Amino acid sequence: MSKKAELLQCKCGKTPTLRYRMPYSWVQCKCGRQTHQYADIYEQVDPEAVQSAIKEWNEKYGKKDE
Repeated sequence: MSKKAELLQCKCGKTPTLRYRMPYSWVQCKCGRQTHQYADIYEQVDPEAVQSAIKEWNEKYGKKDE
């Protein structure tokens, strides 16, 4: 499954973006909502940091299908 497919749509209805600026990964929406920044530990674009950002996004800001 691609990372983009794992991201839930924002509560505002827009599609969030997985962002990366060395050494941090985070998820951000155009409406201004964003997760904390997760630092790389083992490699650039560390999969653990990416998964942490996606998990936080989906729990806090993800729009659940009703």
